[in-house]
Amino acid sequence: MPRTLDNAALAALADPVTAPGYLIAITSTQGQVLRYSTRGTLAHDNQTWIGGGSILRQSPTDWEVAMPNHDNAASALALGSELDHATASVWAYLGQATPPQAILLFEGYVNEVMRITAATVAFSLAAVTLGRSWLPDILLAPPLLNHLPPPGTAISWGGKTYYLEANA
Repeated sequence: MPRTLDNAALAALADPVTAPGYLIAITSTQGQVLRYSTRGTLAHDNQTWIGGGSILRQSPTDWEVAMPNHDNAASALALGSELDHATASVWAYLGQATPPQAILLFEGYVNEVMRITAATVAFSLAAVTLGRSWLPDILLAPPLLNHLPPPGTAISWGGKTYYLEANA
């Protein structure tokens, strides 16, 4: 069933797009920094951010980004030995302010290279990667801890006897 839009909705459709722009930085272990923008080349924080970057997927803990490979810098990073501990940061900004007022959305590591083509290189980014995790592999919480011995129980370990204490 066709519907008509009121004048306010028609005016809003004519306004400029308000999708955020993103600044993507990948720093290799050698200190080389690749900086890309999703809205075209711009200056921010006294640095030049090259246009052509894109966000392919995002979540609180992992992102997938694509970088232009016009000067082979992204493919050199992907194919070189500097990618092992490369860090990544992503900022978002709204509007057309110059310089943009960007806020940090993501900090993490390059997890893996997803694709390399003549035009772009896609990287998977992770907030925590293997070897850098400070989280336990197994979360010990109910119902896993429903059958603990009661306080005062004696446990022998390494030739010594320990007594379980009550939770304070």
